[in-house]
Amino acid sequence: RVASGVPRQQAFARLEWQPRDWLWAAEVTGSSDTVVNDLATERAPGYAVMNVEAARRWTLRGGDLRVFARVDNLLEQAYIGSVIVNEGNGRYYEPGPDRRGSLGAQWSGRSLPPVGDGRPWWVTTVGRHDPHPSIRRLGRHER
Repeated sequence: RVASGVPRQQAFARLEWQPRDWLWAAEVTGSSDTVVNDLATERAPGYAVMNVEAARRWTLRGGDLRVFARVDNLLEQAYIGSVIVNEGNGRYYEPGPDRRGSLGAQWSGRSLPPVGDGRPWWVTTVGRHDPHPSIRRLGRHER
């Protein structure tokens, strides 16, 4: 018997290439079909989604700085991302996210290097419906 809401098979694969201070990666994540009710009369189809990432690392005094860019669902695959098991009105399916991008920076070391007044910068993700990233500085109460 197959459990409702749980795919029988899931897979994840990541291929990385690291020439010197750069990292290039491609990922594929996938799932088999998912039974959405206890009678096993409805199923969400399986899917596969491709993600890519590029990153650059700098070794600085006091630590390493890593800056990266990532695109999830690169091929803009439409898929069922989650299910509501035994939903009374038959609306079992919830869509998976569209293509989305993210930018980020990671510091690893003894201490955070001072930038201006010492408050860190934060960059939010760039989504399909928000083509312009939001960049702001944290206030004293948010640190």
